[in-house]
Amino acid sequence: MTTCVNLKIWLLNLLTLSTVLSFSNGKPSTKFRVKAVNLGGWLVTEGWMKPSLFDGIPNKDFLDGTGVQFKSVTTGKYLCAESGGGTILVANRTVASGWETFRLWRINENTFRLRVFNKQFVGLDGVKVVAVSNDSIASATFHIVKESESSSRVRLKACNGYFLQAKSEEVVTADVSKVSAWEDDDPTIFVITIAARLQGEFQVTNGYGPTKAPQVMKDHWSTFIVENDFKFMRSNGLNGARIPVGWWIASDPAPPWPYVGGSLHALDNAFFWAQKYGLKIIIDLHAAPGSQNGFQHSGSRDGSLEWGTTDESINQTIYVIDFLSARYAKNPSFYAVELLNEPLSPGVTIEMLNKYYKAGYEAVRRHSCTAYVILSSRLGPSDSKELFPLANDMMRSVIDVHYYNIFDDVFENMNAQQNIDFIYTNRSSQLNNITISNGNVPLIFVGEWVADWRVKNATKEDFQRFSKAQIDVYGRATFGWAYWALKNANKFWNLEWMINNGEWVADWRVKNATKEDFQRFSKAQIDVYGRATFGNPSHHANPKCRQCVVTTIFDHRNTPEQLHDAFIHLEGFTIRKRRSTYLHAGLNDDNGGDFTTYVKTVMEEARVTEETRSTMDWWWRDETAVAWKKEPLRSTTMAFKNGRKKNGRYFTQRR
Repeated sequence: MTTCVNLKIWLLNLLTLSTVLSFSNGKPSTKFRVKAVNLGGWLVTEGWMKPSLFDGIPNKDFLDGTGVQFKSVTTGKYLCAESGGGTILVANRTVASGWETFRLWRINENTFRLRVFNKQFVGLDGVKVVAVSNDSIASATFHIVKESESSSRVRLKACNGYFLQAKSEEVVTADVSKVSAWEDDDPTIFVITIAARLQGEFQVTNGYGPTKAPQVMKDHWSTFIVENDFKFMRSNGLNGARIPVGWWIASDPAPPWPYVGGSLHALDNAFFWAQKYGLKIIIDLHAAPGSQNGFQHSGSRDGSLEWGTTDESINQTIYVIDFLSARYAKNPSFYAVELLNEPLSPGVTIEMLNKYYKAGYEAVRRHSCTAYVILSSRLGPSDSKELFPLANDMMRSVIDVHYYNIFDDVFENMNAQQNIDFIYTNRSSQLNNITISNGNVPLIFVGEWVADWRVKNATKEDFQRFSKAQIDVYGRATFGWAYWALKNANKFWNLEWMINNGEWVADWRVKNATKEDFQRFSKAQIDVYGRATFGNPSHHANPKCRQCVVTTIFDHRNTPEQLHDAFIHLEGFTIRKRRSTYLHAGLNDDNGGDFTTYVKTVMEEARVTEETRSTMDWWWRDETAVAWKKEPLRSTTMAFKNGRKKNGRYFTQRR
């Protein structure tokens, strides 16, 4: 922003003027740290977070990516793609594992293609059943016929009109034209077991189909996250949101099959609400074309990891980053872009990842020189510092790490105190190991964490202490942290529920502000007030200014972040400083809007003291109060009127 000439501000005799921080050689400020929450399960579907979203899908047990196993009732053995694929199917395995699991590709609610371990598709060679083709279109389709809705016994009818049968353990054919009763000696009957499920964006949209999916998703996007959620975040001390999106958003409103349009409009709403409530937005590319990890939250159709294997998938992903950066670069809430979420090693190699991250970084920089660019660390076997050589050459770069005390077996038998100790020792050590202390890039972001664990019968106090331990440690991350998630059917993964039910840390607000906090608070006001109409002597007065007031003091119940964000609300209003210790805002006629409601909201969220509230009420005592007089007033801001002072103070003058 343009530096205001000789601009100074003091607040309640406690604030010290600080030098407005600048950036040199790409070195970022570490003053502001993100305290955010993930809006997971919203624009990228995750069924475990909202199971009811899948309730209306016909035959919902058989969605894309469902892993099924077939056991012959006559041989008592499982169907198997010999060698994992590339040859025939047999029925000779006593135990089912990878080669005996077939991934469904759903054509309609009863018809499917079957994909095997090595990614070939099951097809026919005459009447022999084989798995040799990598081309899904050239493969066979199969109708899964159930004995009844409640039964696990099925038959498989191939596209040639014949049923599969296990003639023997070594011979499986599709050559039975007629079947009768469901007898135990019938070689066409198999017992089906569901070994794995996927419930992501691909599954929900293809499950409902092109007729129903658009309305289902529209209803979900418009109700799962709403404006009040952003107000809730602000009022509970959060200053940002990490929003997972899928690659198909860049093709909205007509994305590729089976995805449906509308998620881009929802993201637009998020930016509007974030700006209104002074929140920062981190766009997180959670799902890349082909899937970067095979998980349901990456948009995978069947659990395969196929992103990055071709230049086409990388180029397509770069286009998405370019599209999103161009769209939101000028929005004041646009804070960072995460180029890819949780790429999985060894499927995603460090070479292909570096190639993409470099191109993605350049795509962001074409539109913004201030947005942070976040590089997600790889899951799986990898060096925790492997991205540092690349990130060191990137201005305003961030490394994202995700910490959960739940997925690794090391946590299986830990009690509450052991989990808490693990945070203060192991996690703290991990974070210290990757943190650059001098403030140079890359910064570190704990982009996902949760206050859930494997502890049985934990008390409310246990959850509070566990939350506090993580906030204590992850609060030292030089970029900040983001909780997973704001809303979730699983209550301890639901930050809204945690806060409303007292399971969150009892009081996580800072009590004792440091000198740095005061400096940041001063800078926040200078940044905003510097845009006042009279903030620069070269500006001209606006003679038509309705006078309103916002009074805020540095209350011990407020964090520096809360006050910093509260003043962001004043952007767009002219500011003046009376000779009293209160700060007042004037609303220009051009701005319009229901400022009464707006100011009350700001005051409520800023958690001001009763003393301040009474001052505010004085200004609002009746409709004839000075705050609502519509007579022309000289716009007198907190800056200088032509650079003049009176008795060493800035003065105001009413016409």
